[in-house]
Order: sequence, then structure tokens, then C-alpha cells
Amino acid sequence: MVICPIIIPSACEEYLAEDFRDGLSPATFYNSDAEAQIAVDGAYSMLHSAGWFRHRDRPAWWQIAADEISSTRNIFKEAHNITYDEGVADGERYWNTLYETVRNTSDAIKNISGNEKLSQTSKDHSLGQLYVLRALAYYDLTCVWGDVPFFTEILAPEELASLERTPVKTIRDAMIADLQTAYGFLPDSWSGSDLGRFSKWAARALEAKFHMFAKNWQGMLTASKD
Repeated sequence: MVICPIIIPSACEEYLAEDFRDGLSPATFYNSDAEAQIAVDGAYSMLHSAGWFRHRDRPAWWQIAADEISSTRNIFKEAHNITYDEGVADGERYWNTLYETVRNTSDAIKNISGNEKLSQTSKDHSLGQLYVLRALAYYDLTCVWGDVPFFTEILAPEELASLERTPVKTIRDAMIADLQTAYGFLPDSWSGSDLGRFSKWAARALEAKFHMFAKNWQGMLTASKD
């Protein structure tokens, strides 16, 4: 006698269905000023990642190429000869970290802007810091690689895959506008446990650097004097 098993697909599907009740996502986050600050602090953490200020990557691409420092090892030959690109060794990690910062800050900006669950002060201070962080990432990207892919909103993978490089001037002009917005949002200074956060003067200083690269001397002078 042959026994045929009876398979009930609907029961299996019901059993495997996930009842995702307590997971965090942008749709379930940003419900309070404290949660907005967590998002901002997470963006700040990128500065200390192994691909940015915490490792050799940034000094390699900036200082070795400018002959300020050199290396006794051959691993920096591309940086020393200015023949690197985003696919070369440490450059790939640097590139990826900077774009992760762009993605994280852009996502937080979207979810904090106009959020009625947050106080106005929280929105202003959070957005100001995020604008400066994103501008700093694009500052490094354009200084090292020139024309690079540019986005300020979260894009689908297929859109990112086909994203062309944007001229440096277009990117820097957009970042100057963001920094001027941040200047209006941020406080003069921070105190207590908030010491070290970007103030309005950090936004102004970075703006001055962008003006310098654009040879907009009056804009640089105004921001520097301020």
C-alpha cells in the first residue's frame, strides 16, 4: 500500500508568517525628542568608524597625496602617486563610509523634518547637526574624488546602481545652502553632556571652506568673519 502525504500550503504559510511587533524601523521610530537625538548620535558615530577619522584612510588620501607625510610601506603607493580611485584598497572603505553617512543623515533628515511628535527645538537642533554631518561627508568626497554620485534622499537600489556622477560645483552649492540652513538652526554653543556637538559656528566654518574651493572670496570672507 502506498501512503501519499497531504500537504496543506495555507497552513504552512500561516505558520511561517512573521508577526513583527517590536522591531525598530524609520516607520516606528522618531516618536520623541530622545529618539531624534539617538538618530543624530548614530550619525555622529560614523566620524569614529574605521573608514573615516579613526583609521589611516583619511590621512592617507589627504596628506600623503600632498606630500605632507609619507609611508615606509608600499600600501600607499596609489595615494602617493595620486592614482587611487574608489575601488583601491583603503579608498573603497573610505568611499563606503562616507556614503553610509550620507544615507544615514538623509534618512534622519526626512523623518525629523515636519515631525509633529518632536518639539521645534529638537527638530531645529537635530536637523542642523545632520546637515553639517552630511555636508562634511560630501566635502571629503568632492575633495578626494571630484565629481561623485550625489543624492540627498533615500534611493532604491536600482536607482543607486544607475546614478551618474554630479559635477563638483552642483554638490558644493547644495551643501552651502544646507550649511546656511544649519547655521539658522543651531545654537551658538553647547554645554554639559552636549559639548562637542556641531554649533552654528562649525556650520559657518565648513561653509567658508566650500566658498574657498569655489573661489568665492567674498562668501569665504563673510563666513570667516562671522
